[in-house]
Amino acid sequence: MSRFEYRPGLFVDRKQEVALILEKARRALSGPGRRERVVVINAARGSGKSWLLQEAAQQLQHEPGIRTLYLDLARYADDPPSTAVRGVIQELSNGVGLEVESPIETIATALKEARTAFVLLIDHVDESDKGFLDLLEDYVLGPVAALDNVLLILAGRGKRYVWKNLFLRPEPILLQPFGLADTVNQLKGQVPDIAFHAQVIHQLSNGYPWANYLIAREHGGVSIDVINLLLGDAASHREELEALCVLRSFREGFMSFLFARYYRDNSYLDRGYGYYRKIRESLVRSQLVEWNGNLNGWVIDGALRTVVENQLKIHSIELWGGLHCAAYVMYGQLAKDYLEAEKPYLAEMAYHRQQLAAVDRTPNDCL
Repeated sequence: MSRFEYRPGLFVDRKQEVALILEKARRALSGPGRRERVVVINAARGSGKSWLLQEAAQQLQHEPGIRTLYLDLARYADDPPSTAVRGVIQELSNGVGLEVESPIETIATALKEARTAFVLLIDHVDESDKGFLDLLEDYVLGPVAALDNVLLILAGRGKRYVWKNLFLRPEPILLQPFGLADTVNQLKGQVPDIAFHAQVIHQLSNGYPWANYLIAREHGGVSIDVINLLLGDAASHREELEALCVLRSFREGFMSFLFARYYRDNSYLDRGYGYYRKIRESLVRSQLVEWNGNLNGWVIDGALRTVVENQLKIHSIELWGGLHCAAYVMYGQLAKDYLEAEKPYLAEMAYHRQQLAAVDRTPNDCL
């Protein structure tokens, strides 16, 4: 099942973000002296970044004196960096009205001399190859961002790439998941027969639009694998995420306890730090986990952890309970071994005990 394609009439919420883009695009018409040339939008996977950019492009089409181009970098994911950049330049040439692929200098001159503002909305930015992004910055984004009548909108997950050009590094806008009311409105438009389940679906999805849609389809009787569809090209990491999803944060040293329980194989307890570091590094490269300083540990992508755990609880509650038990035992051992850090470990023990109690279980039931 591919992504649910954008449809203007089904767009929900994000009014504040769309209004901000429209305001900055209108300001681009004022020309010299305008300070903000770039807007960065960051969000977890499945948060509706692509729909937001396409809705903004749709509304900008009705603004006098403003031209737009929506550019999805995901379409170049399998191309060599130089080929991908040429593809972007070709799209940009067409977008500014040039009949053939032109050098960026020609494109920049055409934009500079135009009596219009030009809004370039670029999707899936930091999910692209670093070599591609290096060339994209040097040959496209850097020159374009320097123009007074151009506004760049860059959307991504905000986890990897750091631009050299300071223009391309403004404070990002962080998209939040939908509240219940917006989940209801989304499902009324996209899966109307299932909208009456919106409250349950919202609890399972944590309000992330793509998860809302997939879980609604599953509730409607469609045989789909919600987790694999959420993961997309990172589906090979599914088992690792399922093993770790009950933890609010983790470190490499925690992983052996959960893996041993997930695979029912105590040999995972004997595998060293290096083994789990490689797995964690692979998860980071896939943008599935990131470091959280407040929790002093690695955390699974916000749009994934809740959904993965809820799906596991629905389809395999014995395994779900066993993982919470394993976590409870692990934190109990850590609290004994590291008395100076006892308090947070005891708090995590209480959390896992509460999770089990919610389904009328105790740690003693599954140790």
